[in-house]
Amino acid sequence: MRASRRARAPGGFTLIELMVSLVLLGVILTLIYTSFYQISNGSKRISEELAEQQELRLLLTLIGEDLQAAQYFERFTKDGNASGMVAVTDFVGNRKMSKLDFHANVPARFHRQVDPAADPLMHELAYWVEEDERDREVLVLKRREDFYLDDDMHEGGVTSELVKGVESFLVEFLPPAIRQSEFEDQWEEEWDSSDKTGTGRMPMAMRITLARRATPQARLLQETLEVNLQAALRVGQ
Repeated sequence: MRASRRARAPGGFTLIELMVSLVLLGVILTLIYTSFYQISNGSKRISEELAEQQELRLLLTLIGEDLQAAQYFERFTKDGNASGMVAVTDFVGNRKMSKLDFHANVPARFHRQVDPAADPLMHELAYWVEEDERDREVLVLKRREDFYLDDDMHEGGVTSELVKGVESFLVEFLPPAIRQSEFEDQWEEEWDSSDKTGTGRMPMAMRITLARRATPQARLLQETLEVNLQAALRVGQ
């Protein structure tokens, strides 16, 4: 009788109760870890997207500064050469992209070996998008810079890769005669400063749209910037 009473007396946990408690504890710890992991990953992803968005804005600022400094040199056009701004659109893969060649009054950015005092501050620049050499599904934005102006505005100089994963690179142009109230309907996708019967020598403003994905699974990031050209648009007459 004493043994029976001792067995039924309230005391510690039974083996089954202990196992159930461990299982419940494991479930709770798993839920806590999963929540922490998701929060941590979400925070990391947001931070990465903010950094990528900031990089996109800085890149757009660089392009905008170059375009804002575009210049037209009439002396280069006397023999049928191009000057000012020449922009066309073409399909890269299945996406329409802008390709720009122009003269600009900016310091050299990629000729670090040259003494800054020897910089003529007038260079041939180009921006365009092409397929990556290793992966044709990836589109790359490139910049070309020729240190000296010559008879061919479309070739020569140093080419640099700016960013991969480009989804859109489109530059639109506003003719000088357009009034403020008509801006939205008069943007043009192509420009040729040497075509005196067409768009004219230089536009009044430009609108740049740049979009990219850091990875195929990443969220699409897009920025748009409008720039006005500098006052001295026609020099070297």
